[in-house]
Order: sequence, then structure tokens, then C-alpha cells
Amino acid sequence: MAKRRMDIILLCASILMLRTITFIFLIISIVILTTDSIDLGDTKGTFKVVHAYRYVLSVAVIGCAYTLLQLPFATYYAFEEKHMIRDDLLLGFFHFADLVVALLFATGVGAGFGITVEAKIYVGKDFKELDDFLDKILISTGFLLGATITLAIIVLLKK
Repeated sequence: MAKRRMDIILLCASILMLRTITFIFLIISIVILTTDSIDLGDTKGTFKVVHAYRYVLSVAVIGCAYTLLQLPFATYYAFEEKHMIRDDLLLGFFHFADLVVALLFATGVGAGFGITVEAKIYVGKDFKELDDFLDKILISTGFLLGATITLAIIVLLKK
């Protein structure tokens, strides 16, 4: 019985820690993406120029809001060792929502990496400023990938 209780405590603490790490990864991704800019003489560009980068930002913002919504539930679960809401249907909905948001993160990662790698192949090496701009986008998308992985681990732990 004591081993079962210790397993529950570890699970609760792990989920809280992973949700916090997910939130931190998303905040870092948003900050890097929104502060990245390129100056090509008389033209100044940001992530707003490319639709895929706007999609990456919107996915990160939606993920931040979702994770912020889930953090109180995870905190209660970690400290009380039971769910705040004990309805099985609602717990199933939360699990399904985690899965859908993880897949949403994955689409953002795919869009961000896809367009950036293609741009680096065709144009990035010729212009140092553009290459630096695209590198920062890759770093931002990498943090979104980290959030995807941590949320996927949460989905696996909760099942």
C-alpha cells in the first residue's frame, strides 16, 4: 500500500513539473519569436511577414493559455493526491484535450521547421542577416518542440 501511495505522489509531482516546464518552453518560444527581427537597409521584417510564423506564434499562445488553465488542476493533484474534479467523463475530456493540444503543438513545429529549413536552403546562406533571423526562428520552434515532447509525456503518464 505504501508503494502505491509513493507511485501516486511521484506521478502527481511529475505531471506538475512537466506542465510547468511546458509553460516555460512556450513563454521562451513566444519571447524569441516576437523579438526576432531583420533589418535589410530600408526594409525591416519580423515574424509577421510569413503566415507560418504567425501560425507558430498562435499555437504557442493557445498552448500558453491552455497550460495556464491546467496548472491549478495539476497543482491541486500534486498536493492533495486526488483530482479536483472526480467525474470520469471530465477527466477523460482533460486527457483528450491534452492529446489534441499536443497534436496542435506538433503542427506548429512542423510549420515552423518546414518553412525555415526551406528558406535556409534557398536564401539563408547568401545573406548573413537573414540567416541569423532564421536561426532565431529555429530556436523558437525548438522550444515549441520541447513543449510538444513534455505534453506528450504528460499524455503517456496520465493514461
